[in-house]
Amino acid sequence: TSLSDIIKDGKLVVKLGHIGAMGALRNDERILAISRQSLHKEGILGDDLDIEIISQNGCGDSYEGVAVAADMYHLKRVKAFIGPYCN
Repeated sequence: TSLSDIIKDGKLVVKLGHIGAMGALRNDERILAISRQSLHKEGILGDDLDIEIISQNGCGDSYEGVAVAADMYHLKRVKAFIGPYCN
């Protein structure tokens, strides 16, 4: 990982991978956005630190969650993960 992967506009940005199932968690995108806003209000995230949430479906008969995680880690430079969860 290079600094250009984690620094955007002078801010440290941690990429967070969200691996889930389509429709398994109702309002999942809204919940993640509200959680991020709460972290800002509490002062955990701020002018020098933020998170970028990248969501992908990772559930199915062929265990594609592993492939999704590998793609996120190697190609999208995701460093932390939520999931996977499947229905």
